[in-house]
Amino acid sequence: MNAALVGFLSIVAMEYLGLGYQFPFLQKLLITTALPLLMFAYVLSKHGLSELFENRQIKIIIVFIILTASAMLHGLIGQYAIDPFKQQFGYLLVLTVAYYALRTPAAIKIYFWFIVLVHAIAVVLNFDKFDQSERAGAFSKVGYFMGDGNDFAWSLSITFAFSLFLLVTSKGLLVRLIASIPALFILVGLVGTQSRGATLALSASMLYYLLFISKRKLLGVVTVLVVALGVWTLSPQGYFERMETISTYEEDTSATGRLRAWGHAVDMAIDHPILGVGAGSFNSAYGRYYRTEGDPQRWISTHSVYFKVLAEYGFTGIIIFFILLYSNFAENHRTARMLRANPGKTNIQDYLPLFINMALIAYAVAATFLSGLDYPHIYLITAATLAVKYMAKTQTEDVKDAQHTST
Repeated sequence: MNAALVGFLSIVAMEYLGLGYQFPFLQKLLITTALPLLMFAYVLSKHGLSELFENRQIKIIIVFIILTASAMLHGLIGQYAIDPFKQQFGYLLVLTVAYYALRTPAAIKIYFWFIVLVHAIAVVLNFDKFDQSERAGAFSKVGYFMGDGNDFAWSLSITFAFSLFLLVTSKGLLVRLIASIPALFILVGLVGTQSRGATLALSASMLYYLLFISKRKLLGVVTVLVVALGVWTLSPQGYFERMETISTYEEDTSATGRLRAWGHAVDMAIDHPILGVGAGSFNSAYGRYYRTEGDPQRWISTHSVYFKVLAEYGFTGIIIFFILLYSNFAENHRTARMLRANPGKTNIQDYLPLFINMALIAYAVAATFLSGLDYPHIYLITAATLAVKYMAKTQTEDVKDAQHTST
């Protein structure tokens, strides 16, 4: 493994397993972003940045981060934009390292194995939280962005796409059995949280798998049924009763609270259409100016990435964010078409970028109900998207050059 890949995987392990909280000497690395900065400096000296910055997604992310920084000046409470800016900038550095670390088929597969195993380990470390009689609460042995049960399940639903890729591409019964173990733990953790948003995310991603990835539809249907059977078998007491509340959301206080928060987010965007109330200022704006009679709390969360962006960044921000999601989705489909147009000429599976889209679908669906805008998920999905695009483009161009030379 090259130095960039080792450094990137180290960052992933520290972030997702919350090693900074468990080991104080590592916490300094996380707080000061010393390791991401060191690895960024390494790839900068080795590769430069011009190639990466040719990608549309990077330009979009930079514009979004600039909007976050501008909230320090125009936001309701400017200082609340500092932490989002630091997180977004830090994950942009990680994205850069990941892009240069994952540009070979072997590296991307190592990453998938690693991130899947990290999530399986996270489930094992927090196994005591999955009580059969009640929902999983706070999680302490993971990164900050997985500390809540819904956030924990969100990350698991994204990673399940990569575990399924490993199952599909593994050769030999023994290897597939090995690959199925972390996938099983991921399902245990996902249903153990009883997160409705993550369940919808998993369902949507599996539907995408069936419609766009599986080449043999009968086998695809069997795969979906096996996953559904796994969810049914592993589900704790009360799981399906909680899932039934999706159709009766009017009677659920959590759901109605979300709807009220979303309504107030729309009001903020209407009042501040260009730049919103400022990054990090939704709660304060709600408590000071938008709380109405009957609202149960003074301070609330948006409970949605999209409504958070709409309220805090205005219509400008939400358009930019949707463009980022669409750009990744469309990019992966273009890469898949490129690979299918050159069968046997590359060593990349033509469905690899579609599995990244499967993870993106899981991210996007769960993001409707969760407000973790500044989590690492979209940055790592973008890095994988661009790395696979680079591999496909490079290998197909090499083939064309070789053919041209031979003629």
